[in-house]
Amino acid sequence: MTIRPASTDWNALAKFFHWSIVVLLLVQGIVALLMDSFPREMRSTVMMLHKSTGVLILLLAIARVAWRLLSKAPPALPEVSAANRLLAHLGHLALYLLLFAVPLSGFLMSAYGGRAVDFYGLFTLPTFVATNESLGEVMHQIHEPLFFALVLLAAAHMAAALYHHFVKRDATLTRMLPGGRG
Repeated sequence: MTIRPASTDWNALAKFFHWSIVVLLLVQGIVALLMDSFPREMRSTVMMLHKSTGVLILLLAIARVAWRLLSKAPPALPEVSAANRLLAHLGHLALYLLLFAVPLSGFLMSAYGGRAVDFYGLFTLPTFVATNESLGEVMHQIHEPLFFALVLLAAAHMAAALYHHFVKRDATLTRMLPGGRG
């Protein structure tokens, strides 16, 4: 079953997933950059919040992909070339891949390291894997570079949206902005 779009805008739930993930990624980046500046007695709490928010981002990304598969995307803008649509499609696929890879690498870093992931102090997530310090170290080594790749790709995504808005003067950006007809 596919839900058809009522307008040329993205629907409200797609916008919710998009902007919620954007805000949470900004928070994650800021917290990660400032982690060492928190007083030592606060770091375990800050790390628990960081891990919990990573899990939340992963859950939102899963829900976003599920919703994307169930709901029909708004029609392509006729003024956007086939080549640009292909680039956008490939960029979105890469963004989704990184939205899964970054939190999964963080979760696996903790799980392989024998450290539990406590979800906002509400419950502890099962680790699903046996402790393996070597694999934990691999996850540690790839987690940050994956995040920086996500940041760079998100910056390119934002630049493309702004280019479409201010240079091409099409509705690419406004279709995803909160409000509107979606």
